[in-house]
Amino acid sequence: MMKIFYLPLVLSLCLSSFSALAQTNKDTGYYLLEEETRTGTVLRRKIATYSALPLDKGYEELSAEQKALLRSAYEAMPENDEPPYPIGGLAKTYLNTYKALRKMGLHVAEISVLVDVNSLGVAENVSILSATDIDLGKFAAKLLLAHKYKPAVCGGKACKMQFLADLTFKNE
Repeated sequence: MMKIFYLPLVLSLCLSSFSALAQTNKDTGYYLLEEETRTGTVLRRKIATYSALPLDKGYEELSAEQKALLRSAYEAMPENDEPPYPIGGLAKTYLNTYKALRKMGLHVAEISVLVDVNSLGVAENVSILSATDIDLGKFAAKLLLAHKYKPAVCGGKACKMQFLADLTFKNE
């Protein structure tokens, strides 16, 4: 079991306000834009890129095609079964991790985290599979551990299953 420690900037990140707008591009997938524009421009920055699924939607809000795409990441998952999924989507996790990325002076990051979600939708453990910056990976893992999840469904009943979160950032 991996222990995740708070980074010194966790408190300041959670207390600061930050919001973004979810966007889509048929060629590159889903991403978030900063809500505020930067001085000297009317353009908002992309803060998270390369997500195959909408970042601000829960499982029940996904289209049938999006649910099928999510299920395809799981080996031999029957059509009526469902994987666990963050309630409300991953936007909040992306936003807070992006703030950490900026405070750390990083411009690009890729993080892959495996979350063990029990039959009640509670994350019990996280494992960092890969991270371009280990401290940022630990921060994202801590956020994912605190997230609430829609439990997986196996044969019509809630069950324990893992959720893979791949977070990709490009600070433009």
